[in-house]
Parts: sequence; structure tokens; C-alpha cells
Amino acid sequence: MNKNNAPLVSILIPTYERSAMLKRAIESAQLQSYKNICINIFDDGSKDDTQSVVESLRANDERVIYFRHPSNIGMLPNIKYVFNSVRTKYFSILTDDDALTSSFIEDAISVLEENPDIAFVALESIHVDDELNLCGESGVKNDGSLIFYRSQESFSVMHSWSIPLTLISVLFRSEVAEIYQEIDESRDVGSDIRFLFHAAARYNFAYLAKVGALVAGHAASFGSMRGVVNWEHEVVQLCRYTEIMNDSRISDEIHALAKIYMVSLLNAKRNKYYVNAIFRGIVRAHLLGDDLYYKRNEAAISELRFAGKTLTCAFLDYFNRSSVAKKAIQITLYRLYFARKNLRTKKYAELQKTKYRDVFIKAS
Repeated sequence: MNKNNAPLVSILIPTYERSAMLKRAIESAQLQSYKNICINIFDDGSKDDTQSVVESLRANDERVIYFRHPSNIGMLPNIKYVFNSVRTKYFSILTDDDALTSSFIEDAISVLEENPDIAFVALESIHVDDELNLCGESGVKNDGSLIFYRSQESFSVMHSWSIPLTLISVLFRSEVAEIYQEIDESRDVGSDIRFLFHAAARYNFAYLAKVGALVAGHAASFGSMRGVVNWEHEVVQLCRYTEIMNDSRISDEIHALAKIYMVSLLNAKRNKYYVNAIFRGIVRAHLLGDDLYYKRNEAAISELRFAGKTLTCAFLDYFNRSSVAKKAIQITLYRLYFARKNLRTKKYAELQKTKYRDVFIKAS
């Protein structure tokens, strides 16, 4: 790409009272190898030192632009405001607790510039802890392979778990942002998947098997805070598919796929999945002795009662509160749990030095 004709790219960062992590996110944007960018911060009325942190980073970088709502308007309205701000040919959404790899924009924009029928390109992401050490990666290729998805294949692959379902590490053309303005997120708990489903139903996209983002794995992250069982969110997921099924701009083939995926959500086996997930959560709580895990288990059990699982919930509730069960689990599983945890830690440390060596050298 001719650097003189390089299009301007917006990196859009919604934030609320996470100044330390926000600093890391902004710095990762500033370190992009592709230089023709603007970094827009959308502060949802933070009362901490967010503004001073951003101002210190703006001092020597005019690409950083700061906007603050006078008062807190809520996460989803702020994100909608972010999407409505798109004025450049390409844009990317970066959450305030995550970070981009230094070559993300350069890698992604080359795909879009060379393929005008592709509306967005998704790269891989890996999970890191607060010290930016690898703590999770599942099926990440990172081999640089490029795959194009067109027509109904774009929508079906979103349900295959073969690509990351996240807004970060994705570069979009500006016209895709219009989708978010049409979404009614009033009952949603996170419209990222809803937006991606609609985008894939309408547009062609590409997948580049290269790490583009580092995703935070901390207790306060959005993914960690959402409960194991959330029936309201189940209804939200069903609504995503009914919206697509009734969208006349979308093909009949994708309408049919949406119905298939909607029916799969109604499968009775989901209750069994939730019971198993809660059981695993209880075992983890007893092993770690962490009150946060116990409270999450209590919330999940309370939700499961709405499915009519009275006896199952009574057992799970007793198991979650039982000091006898806690002692038994610690005696039988403590060594095994931490032995496996240590093996995973060693595995990730080795992957960080080998498979993801370039990613972490640049991130540091």
C-alpha cells in the first residue's frame, strides 16, 4: 500500500472508570505500525482519573481525541454513540481493558484494500492476565492463513466456533457501523454478538489467522461478570435470530439458517449443560475458597429454579454451602487441580516464548 494514499482509520475506545487498563489500551493503539490513525476515547462520565490519564497521553500525540459525557449514560448507549461517531473509511472497536497487537491495523487493512467486496476482517485474539502474560488460547492458528466467507457461509461460520466472536481484533468498513444504529439494545446485556450476527448476515468478511488483540482475563471483565445461567439473555439471543429472519434485506438461505440456530437454543439439553456448569463452578469455589465464586453459584442456582429444576437446585444449593463437601473436594482434588493448573501455566509460558513470541515482544 502506498503510504501517501493510506486511508485514515479510527480506533474507537468506549470507557468507564478503568484508567489503568485504559492507558494500556491507548498505548497499544499508539504503537500501531500503521500510522494514519485517530484514537477516539469515549468516556461515559468517569469520576476517577480517566481524563488526566488520557490528557497525559494526548500531550505528545495529537491522534488521541477525548470526549466525555457530562454524566453516565450506560454502557450500551455509550457504545451506540461510539458507532454513530464513525467518519473514516475504516474503524475498529477496542474495549478499555484489552490491547491491540502492533501490526493489527496494518495486517487487517491490507485485506480490505485488496478485496473491495469484503466488509470486515477478523483476526485472532488471545487471553492475557494483568501482567500481559498468556493465560488462555483455544484453537488459535496464528499461521497467517487467510479465508474469505461470502453469502450464507458468512453467517454459518459465525456459529462454528472456528473464528473469534468478539468486536476487538476486527476492522470494519464504515458502512457496517450503520447496523448498530438499527439495533434495539434496550434489553440486551452486550450487543457485540448481535452486531456481528447482523453484519455477517448482510456482508462478506474475511478471517486472518494472526493474533490481532490481547483480551484481558480479570474478575471485573464483562465476560467474567455475566452469570452462568441468564434466562433474559437466552431470550435476547432468540430475538437476534427473529430479527434476522424478518429482515427483508437478508437472503432466504440465511433466514433458514437463523431458524435452525434459534431452534437449537430451545433444546432441552441446555438445562443439562447449565447444571454441569454450575457443578463445576461449585467445585472451583470449594477448591479456591473464593466468596466471588460462591456468590456466582448462588445466582446461577437461583436462575435455574425458573426452569422447574427444584430438586436439582436444592442439591446444588446444599453442595455449594456444605463445609463437608468443601473438605471432601479439597482432600480429593486439591493436588490434582493445582497440578493441572501448573501444567497449563507452563504450557502458556512456553507458547508465549515460541508460537506467540513476536506478539509478546511487540506488546512489551
